[in-house]
Amino acid sequence: MLEVKNLSVNYGHASALRGINLHVAKGEVVAVVGRNGAGKTTLLKAITGLVKSRGQVSYDGQSISGLSAHHIVRKGISHVPQGRQVFGDQTVEDNLLLGAFTIRGDRKKVKELMEKEYERFPRLKERRDQAAGTLSGGEQQMLALSRALMSEPEFLLLDEPSMGLSPLYVKHIFDTLIQLKQEGKTILVVEQLAMAALSISDRAYVLQSGEVKTHGASEEMLENDEIIKTYLGIA
Repeated sequence: MLEVKNLSVNYGHASALRGINLHVAKGEVVAVVGRNGAGKTTLLKAITGLVKSRGQVSYDGQSISGLSAHHIVRKGISHVPQGRQVFGDQTVEDNLLLGAFTIRGDRKKVKELMEKEYERFPRLKERRDQAAGTLSGGEQQMLALSRALMSEPEFLLLDEPSMGLSPLYVKHIFDTLIQLKQEGKTILVVEQLAMAALSISDRAYVLQSGEVKTHGASEEMLENDEIIKTYLGIA
């Protein structure tokens, strides 16, 4: 479903990504793991058109390289950014409505999708009229995920969904990703909690200093002490 070939990104004279190659098949959960500064966030931004890049990004057999972010969303790709980035002065419901901009003309469909997200995260329904900026970190992550799902994406990219969350909310979010896979979503997740990401994914790529150092089945990586110690910094 997604294929990235020889992707590179520079920030001024600094190289953030160098020759990245990866692919994600339909229905897979693929994790990108690595230490801080490895280039994980830049990778997602390059895929979704938020930073300029060199190389080739294809989705469903068609090039999306050079497309603007809102055109990429219309292709069926949604990006849940690092740090949630909800619209804090808008209500929970308004945030969800903003996520449905690709289908805003179909009010019945928008309402159905909203009710589905309220069923997924009942806490959001309880706070539907509350300003998003007053929610807890875990509630904001739920909202960011639901907002992304309001465009009915087939492909979901998540950037550090566990960041700043309590263990209870981390479990809730990762359980939700498993549920989304069962619903047929394809997922690429960038995550610093490597063991958690490997435990829910089919395959994984390890980034270090802007390069893919190794990749393979997540189950095999979980059992490889050398990979865990060398690239992930877990003793």
